Amino acid sequence: MVKNKLYFSATYARLLARGSYAETGICGPEQLLDGAGLSMQELQQADYLDWQVVRRIMRNIDKSGAQRDWPVKFASQLTLASHGPMGFTALSAPSLANALEVLVAYHPTRIATIEASLGRDPDQPARQRLYLRELTGDLHHGRQVMEIATRVTLTLIEALVGHALGSNVEVHFAYPEPDADIGMRATSGVGCTFNAAQNFVEIPASWLQMASPLYDNASYHANLLKCREQMSALLSMQANTVEWVRQRLAQNFDRALAENRPCTNLPDLSRCAEALHMSGRTLSRKLADHQTSFSQILADVRREYAAQMLEGSYLPVAEIGQLLGYSDAANFVRAHRAWRGCTPAAWRKQLKRAQ
Repeated sequence: MVKNKLYFSATYARLLARGSYAETGICGPEQLLDGAGLSMQELQQADYLDWQVVRRIMRNIDKSGAQRDWPVKFASQLTLASHGPMGFTALSAPSLANALEVLVAYHPTRIATIEASLGRDPDQPARQRLYLRELTGDLHHGRQVMEIATRVTLTLIEALVGHALGSNVEVHFAYPEPDADIGMRATSGVGCTFNAAQNFVEIPASWLQMASPLYDNASYHANLLKCREQMSALLSMQANTVEWVRQRLAQNFDRALAENRPCTNLPDLSRCAEALHMSGRTLSRKLADHQTSFSQILADVRREYAAQMLEGSYLPVAEIGQLLGYSDAANFVRAHRAWRGCTPAAWRKQLKRAQ
């Protein structure tokens, strides 16, 4: 499915090939795929495309006479379904902070030529940044992909906050200002600067806790489960064993939360090893090579989910323990003491006092 670690979901190329975006200047699928090394039938059947194939397709769009702002116009017309489970998960997340975390964690299920992270400038603590780093090293292609990814991000933020972004949001690009307008200001109304040290979208940090109007716990975890399944498939092919195990365990918690039932069927080391077509001893050795173990990964995943539920829900501690697969509340309390140095109830009180 994915030979090169830098790839794109073929969905985006298919959308261009359908001729839905007149702004691109494309006359037909043949022109779009000229020199790309694949047929229309192969494009329809593909899950992912190597980034160099996508680069060729985008160059064909440029050669067709499309306006300079076609990447942003293309991105502005993409629907939620265009981004697959990642898009649905981000939009149904509890808050804007959760939605941005989904983008950072699961954008590789759609595009792997960008590295995303969240952070803040120490001199501007009231502003939250989503950093986007292009990985191919191709300046022209990278700029266009960055414009598309940035516009998609702005669309999501606007949907969750429920109003136009305007001057509250700023976009910074780490490349010179182009001769022609890229269309970012026109389509989103945000401030846009160039020659920055890094590419990033900056929003008020106070927005992070805004509740999503489309939040639904069951839908969110069901969509999150689909994201994890896609990531697991990609990680398996890329031999990223540690992250594969993490995603596989987290899938079970997402399924339990989506169905509101205890997590009673967690895969053990042997089942994970079998799914990866290796022995339990080999899997243990591969994990040890990365200074971790199956039990440590399980504890880490449980700790992360416990924190989410203690902070973001009103569920009783005993019920949270059951959802995390503990046989009784006492086991959960003991585990939490080892993680945080206090009981789950005490940690929850600390969080409320800090708010």
